Amino acid sequence: MKVSIGIGVIVMLLGLWASPGLAQPQRMSQALYLYFNGDYRGAIPVLEEVIKYNPKDAQAYYYLAYSHYKIREFQKSREALTEYFRLLGKFRPEYGFPDGNKGTPP
Repeated sequence: MKVSIGIGVIVMLLGLWASPGLAQPQRMSQALYLYFNGDYRGAIPVLEEVIKYNPKDAQAYYYLAYSHYKIREFQKSREALTEYFRLLGKFRPEYGFPDGNKGTPP
C-alpha cells in the first residue's frame, strides 16, 4: 500500500516537472543567454515559446522586439515593442513611437 502511494506521488511530481508552463523560467534564461551572446535569430523562437505560455510576459516581448530589431526585421520589432508598451500600460497608439513615426520605421 505504501509503495503504490509513493509511486503515485513520484508520477505526479514527474508530471508537474514535465509541464511546459513550469519550464518557462528556464526557457527565458535560455533566451536571455542567446540574446546577450548575440544569437538574436536563436533567441526569437525561444522568446516566442515563452510568450505562447505566458502572453503577459512584458520582458519576453521587450527582448523579442530588440532581437527582431538587431536582425533588421523592423515591422516585427515594432509589433513586439507595441505589445510590450501595451502590457506596461504606457503605449498610446495615437502618439506613435518616440521618433514620431506612426507608420513604418525610417
